[in-house]
Amino acid sequence: MPAALISTADAKTHLRVYHTQDDAYISTLVTRVVAEWEEITHYPLAPTDCVQVLDAAPSDGVIRHAWGGVDATAGGQVEYTDAAGTPQLVVVATDQYRTLQGWVELPLTDAQLAAWLYPITYTYTAGTIALPSAILTALLIRIGYLYAYRGDDPSPPDERAWLRLTARYRVGALL
Repeated sequence: MPAALISTADAKTHLRVYHTQDDAYISTLVTRVVAEWEEITHYPLAPTDCVQVLDAAPSDGVIRHAWGGVDATAGGQVEYTDAAGTPQLVVVATDQYRTLQGWVELPLTDAQLAAWLYPITYTYTAGTIALPSAILTALLIRIGYLYAYRGDDPSPPDERAWLRLTARYRVGALL
């Protein structure tokens, strides 16, 4: 995870920790919380290499990314076999992507839909340009929860706040 998204210093400021004894532990919590976020929501916080295999042409002619919340895509390419049985590679230009409410789509042309034999393999790098403040707040709240309740408290508070914050960004979430 790039340090620009959330650093150990940011987490320490949020936790009001002024010593260096827990720096390694807090750094581990930052990494753990980001991984937990991405696992629950499928919303990448750092550039992520993605691979999708499509067994059939999309019915509406649009490849939708498996990750939600993506506002930057780079390095896209499609590997397919043409009618003659020859493997082909198409590099996707950045301006071919369409971004709609945090989702990135790749509209296909009629010629592409007709020429490609399926399955195809679509690879790309996805990530966010800037971390939205609501997500930063959610991550810091989770880090604070894990820092305060290390398993030695017999009755820690429930995790409904974390679940509510992540629910907004889950792939396929209905709000």
